Amino acid sequence: MLQACFWFGGAEFLAMMLVIVYVGAVAVLFLFVVMMIDIDQELLKFKYSSYTGFSAIIAFALFIELIIAILPWKSWEKAGDVIALPIPTMITNTHLIGSYLYTQYFYIFQISGLLLLLAMIGAILLTLRDRRNVNYQKISDQVNREPSDTLIIVKVPFKKGVDL
Repeated sequence: MLQACFWFGGAEFLAMMLVIVYVGAVAVLFLFVVMMIDIDQELLKFKYSSYTGFSAIIAFALFIELIIAILPWKSWEKAGDVIALPIPTMITNTHLIGSYLYTQYFYIFQISGLLLLLAMIGAILLTLRDRRNVNYQKISDQVNREPSDTLIIVKVPFKKGVDL
């Protein structure tokens, strides 16, 4: 809904950026949830739990609330005629957004970037766990090995097999 307000208000760039950010956030959230869960084959089988009936009642109530909220909604016929501020023709939306972000809202913009960085680091730390049954690479052992430890050169006679 907010994207439509931006779109009809003349800020197409901001509307599309919000869509891209929301789609990216949902994708990251989906990947985070997939990384966090331990999938057990027994849990994949459907079992009737004690929460199923309560969940159905809640879902039905939310559906009724959604219908009540959407039915009386009407569009205003003159919404396209109303413009709060005149739009300058020589400056693009991208230029205006950039000038506001890097002048008036510079500190807020930087703090939001720092918060997103901290959230990303927190998500990585939450998904890291010590797994006992996984073989890890030891890169120093791979780099420091000698070819004679792993490679045997065998001279094979013509039209004969190899005995190792």
